[in-house]
Amino acid sequence: MQKFDVIVVGGGFCGVHVAKKLQRTGLSTLLIDSRDAFEFTPAIPKVVFNLKHRKKITVPFSSIGINNMKSTVTEITPSFVVANKKKYFFKYLVICTGSSYPVLLENAKNAFAVKTVADAVVLHKRLRKAKKVVIVGGGLVGVEMAGEIVTKAKDKKVTLIETGQKILGRNSASVSMLATDFLTNRGCKIVHGERVVKQEGKFLVTDKSKIRADVIVWCAGIKSDTRYLGKELHHIVNERKSIRVTHKLQVEGFPRLFAGGDINSIAEEKTAQNADRQARVIVHNILSLEKGNKLQSYVPRSGPLVISLGDWHGLFTFGRFVIPGFIPGVMKHIIEKALLFQIRYL
Repeated sequence: MQKFDVIVVGGGFCGVHVAKKLQRTGLSTLLIDSRDAFEFTPAIPKVVFNLKHRKKITVPFSSIGINNMKSTVTEITPSFVVANKKKYFFKYLVICTGSSYPVLLENAKNAFAVKTVADAVVLHKRLRKAKKVVIVGGGLVGVEMAGEIVTKAKDKKVTLIETGQKILGRNSASVSMLATDFLTNRGCKIVHGERVVKQEGKFLVTDKSKIRADVIVWCAGIKSDTRYLGKELHHIVNERKSIRVTHKLQVEGFPRLFAGGDINSIAEEKTAQNADRQARVIVHNILSLEKGNKLQSYVPRSGPLVISLGDWHGLFTFGRFVIPGFIPGVMKHIIEKALLFQIRYL
């Protein structure tokens, strides 16, 4: 029987920070992820047009001293996880499995959800021959993907489909307007108020029209996959498929189980910075449980956001305050370098 003080499931921003920090304290820690490296997900759209960039945003777990196992967790219970058909027992568990943008159409062809570096490489190959590209979803990921394509593949006809009446609907009206102007001025057609219902040959059929699509990039329908939760934990998932946690980031009803990052029910923007903040609270609280000290509460916050529109253009927004142009484009590069430095060396 293999038992660890801490098992971390998921090697994104939150999982990596938790595993690194706890391992340094002397607690036996195991990180389990389907990949053997951390990937800087905000920069994955860049890889579609610059394959060399994948090396810059990929950090092998072994290179930063994390004890990891490359595997998919198939079951989680209150006392052990199952991976590679074996049980791994724990004293504390941290679930950081994130969320994804699934391709929601059944039997869809030429449809891609760019969640990993490997996905970006596949899309890179498929875009070569494509003339008409349709992006489904006008949220942050869809808009940044559209920005990459319209600035780097000007020969492609890009259509972005958004079910709402504006793109970047969770942001202010001015942010939406500036992003809309940037994309449409570079040839992107934005379709508002339509929902994709099926695919017919090379056409996407919405509830109002048909749109030709040689390649479909799916950036809508955020979904958390919690099928790995055993029957004792089925009730911890809310209606949005997020894991319900307390303000201590403990799974409700299970004080030695924690959930951090995109997978949990904390209502805030799911950014790298917030994932790092949650990781710090989780580490503090696990060490506090070990020592019998008081636990720390996590306080959600709404911070600034930088939206990338190609390599050297972007939008910086904080509340109703917005700066468009070159400066946010530079900020995006600085943030990427700073966060990767933190992953590698801190």
